[in-house]
Amino acid sequence: AVCFPLVVSAAGVIVCLLTSFLATNLYPVTSENRIELALRLQLIVTTLLLIPATYIVTGMFIPETFVIEGVSQTLNATQQDVFICVIIGAVGGLIIGLTTEYYTSKEYSPVKELVEASRTGSATNIIYGLALGYKSVTVPVFMLA
Repeated sequence: AVCFPLVVSAAGVIVCLLTSFLATNLYPVTSENRIELALRLQLIVTTLLLIPATYIVTGMFIPETFVIEGVSQTLNATQQDVFICVIIGAVGGLIIGLTTEYYTSKEYSPVKELVEASRTGSATNIIYGLALGYKSVTVPVFMLA
């Protein structure tokens, strides 16, 4: 159980190698307009492959039930509790990655609106860009909370 974070990371490396094969052989980037789709596909596929890999690793390295002793209370936990924690983190990372792509990609409306706002002058560009930056962090902040 002590090595579990390292084993999950090792499983993540294997999943990343498989996903890299996807990006280089099954859906190679042959033009500039395929870059964003390839990155999005890698992010989603990596998360989807990490879920069963984490399930297998959790079953192998975490006892069925165990006790976590804290300063003020004791918690009884199971393999499923550990699995759910890891998966929530992976899916949260996926949502943060997709949200970041939405607010920074030239394909979506926030960047297009920023381009239009910058046509009226630099002050408008600064104000709109700052507001867009504040707006873009709401989903990641709630995911981390």
